[in-house]
Amino acid sequence: MDFLVDSVTGQRPKLSSNPHPKKCAQIQIFYPVIDNIINEMAMRFHNNESLPIIRSMSALYPLNDDFLNPEKLSLFQMTANITGDLQPETTVLRNILGKTNSPPNDIRDLMIFIKTMRHAFPAIIQNDTKCIDSANCECYM
Repeated sequence: MDFLVDSVTGQRPKLSSNPHPKKCAQIQIFYPVIDNIINEMAMRFHNNESLPIIRSMSALYPLNDDFLNPEKLSLFQMTANITGDLQPETTVLRNILGKTNSPPNDIRDLMIFIKTMRHAFPAIIQNDTKCIDSANCECYM
């Protein structure tokens, strides 16, 4: 199990011995965890370069209003060195998904759906790992 200790280790009073254990837990546990999350996000997204890339990547998410919008995907395509013209394939894919009874709900479902029609979407298939691999996505930030 991976975990992070955010304070000096040692003995401290038990939460149950405090007259207000919920308030004590809030101060000693909840606030430090939230503070760490906020600081981590501020560190990762501190520059203005990563936000447009994140917005561009969000066009890969099937429930996004800009799903497979070629204009929105262009920055991600350029940043990830994705080769080929994806616009014709994304247009066809949007049309097919619009007529599907059970469209994909996330990116992995989308890639599984696309792989069933691999001959129709060669440019997307060629670059599929760049689109869904979290390690690749993380390195663009």
